[in-house]
Amino acid sequence: MNEYLEIGELIDTLKNHKSGKGICEKRISAYHKTVLILTAVILIIFFLSLIVPLCDFYADVIYPFIADGLGAMTAKILFPVGEVLMYAGIAAVLLCLVFALLYMILKENAGFRRFCRSYYRVCLLISLVMVILYGINWYLPFKSSVLGHGKREKSEYTVDDIRMLREFFVAQINEAAEKVERDMEGGLICPDRNDADEKVAKALEDMGSEYGRLNGYYPPVKEAMCSELLDSMDIGGYTYPFTMEVTCNKYITDLYYPSLIAHEECHHKGYYKENEGVFLGCLSLMRSDDVFLKYSGYITAYGFMDNAYWDALCAELPKEQAIQVYREQPQLSDVVRSDLDLAREKAEAKINAEQTLPKEIKESAKQASDVGWDAQGKILDEDCYDGSVFLFLDYFSLQGQ
Repeated sequence: MNEYLEIGELIDTLKNHKSGKGICEKRISAYHKTVLILTAVILIIFFLSLIVPLCDFYADVIYPFIADGLGAMTAKILFPVGEVLMYAGIAAVLLCLVFALLYMILKENAGFRRFCRSYYRVCLLISLVMVILYGINWYLPFKSSVLGHGKREKSEYTVDDIRMLREFFVAQINEAAEKVERDMEGGLICPDRNDADEKVAKALEDMGSEYGRLNGYYPPVKEAMCSELLDSMDIGGYTYPFTMEVTCNKYITDLYYPSLIAHEECHHKGYYKENEGVFLGCLSLMRSDDVFLKYSGYITAYGFMDNAYWDALCAELPKEQAIQVYREQPQLSDVVRSDLDLAREKAEAKINAEQTLPKEIKESAKQASDVGWDAQGKILDEDCYDGSVFLFLDYFSLQGQ
């Protein structure tokens, strides 16, 4: 008897709901549908990133439309939008923590509960959208093959191979030092940075026939608002994938500036691996008709090759013997070393005159960045900055250098 009553009550309840919904079927809200769709898109991007030929196609054919279009839009805004959005993101995360703590005190307040619920829901949606933007504007191109040339055939290089290319770089640097424009006192005359931007863009475009992604639009370089902090963290510049902006630390030396800009513009063009940025950035300057650009490119490339040569010597010889062999090799001329010292002194004088951050903050930032650089090197392996040495060796061995 009780069983019949229960069944009857269930039937009456179903009749009171339109179309029998509410118990048999729970509707998914528009918000949760949006979350599910965005999450699904993120998963699709991840699985697509596992297919390297597909990433190559995307970086070569589709990505340039996004980079050029979005880059042209944000170029009209004088300040770095990406940096402002980064600060807004940091503030939003901090507020999440603050509201979580306040919730423990005000959880009985219905209005505050509704506010927190709305705030966290909005933050989740924005976070998912940002992940998608990073996925299509950075992760998929990053997962493409090195230089977009398919799987790199690894060659075994000897200490002599590294030594000979280092020697070639030294000769090119010393030669360029005698040709660059100088003032009456022999000081290096550096081009205006806007002028340097145009020359770097042209140098990169000139390599477009060999490295296709380098064709197209180059956005203007914007000075980072947090340049002082970046300088303490040894960061010369940053490319924002979600706004397609290229920014630089205004305190970097004039001599290094062309190399840095070339490196960041390569990232903007979809060559997001650090070894790609170093190699293509320096190579474009080396092949430029502008002597100052050549000077900057060879000096930057030399730094990586010199470190590689020293490490290779130490791996084969006792330290004292390695030092002796290294000293016997061709070295940068006194003129070059003077240019490097003066450029560094000028940059240091500028930051000392304009510094506003407390010393403690700079030291903390430096410590954090050291950990970050070490972690990046281990994660990227041959795709890190030092990995450019192998790309230089590959390239110049084919050129017969």
